[in-house]
Amino acid sequence: MYKLLCSDEDFLYGLLDNLKNGENLERALFFSVYIPAEVKFELQIGKSFEKTISMVQFSHSIILNLLMSLVFNTSEEAIKRIKITADIIRKQNELRREKANLVKIHQRRIKIIRLISTLVIAILAGFSPITISFYSLINTINNRPNVDYLSPLSFSFFLVNIFNSYFLLTLSGEKKRTLKLAATALVHILLVIIIGIMLQHILSFL
Repeated sequence: MYKLLCSDEDFLYGLLDNLKNGENLERALFFSVYIPAEVKFELQIGKSFEKTISMVQFSHSIILNLLMSLVFNTSEEAIKRIKITADIIRKQNELRREKANLVKIHQRRIKIIRLISTLVIAILAGFSPITISFYSLINTINNRPNVDYLSPLSFSFFLVNIFNSYFLLTLSGEKKRTLKLAATALVHILLVIIIGIMLQHILSFL
């Protein structure tokens, strides 16, 4: 089997142009610039159109069936049927490209949401020790609240961040989720530590 040197759509439109120029089906195939040289050679040595065209591998199996059925059709009928098939394939390809673009846009939006939510949750987790001990901070003069990285609230934020990222990764159909979840965990931990160090410096002046 030999693959076309182009898409099925381009091949059909090229074949259509050759037929419109007055060539019969066999010569239209031979003069197609998208047919491999090995296939053209088979035509040159006298192999039948049906056997020759069956050597070509198409992405759409309907094309092979179509060309086989056109052997005994008139040029006008061949042109009409090939044009209809080419137009259908072109519309299918356009819809497929539009769908792929929409999926990419959807994935990009979710990626932005995941990044922002990861940062926000990590920042909240970093400030959570102060939230817990805020009352103590206001009412205590001699004792300073400590920054506890392993407080239940801080750990809860960590779990929320992981589950939120997992949900958004699943929603967007992302691959390598484990690696991206590990990146989320790393970013969360680093932000919590950085904010904790900053808070410790601030509290040291109180």
